[in-house]
Amino acid sequence: MEAEANLFGVKSKGLFQVRGNGKLILTEKALIFRPYDFKKDIFINVKEIKTVQLRLSFLGKTVFRKILTISTATDEVGWLVKDPQKWKAAIEKLMA
Repeated sequence: MEAEANLFGVKSKGLFQVRGNGKLILTEKALIFRPYDFKKDIFINVKEIKTVQLRLSFLGKTVFRKILTISTATDEVGWLVKDPQKWKAAIEKLMA
């Protein structure tokens, strides 16, 4: 779990989204983002994840650090986390 994850956005919602903080949680079956502003959780089934990447920008936003991005068949989501390489490895292990 990452208690201070920063959501960079959901690709299907377009370029003009406000970033938000929340908890990013990885279980054996899902990746879940719980925003602190009590908006809708983001739930991604691990079986639906196609790729996990580390990028320097996502949806035109950057902080000059690597951003964890998840791609499914229908969408992409990006987060700023403290140790993106660790998150990437953990998710890819579950995908295997």
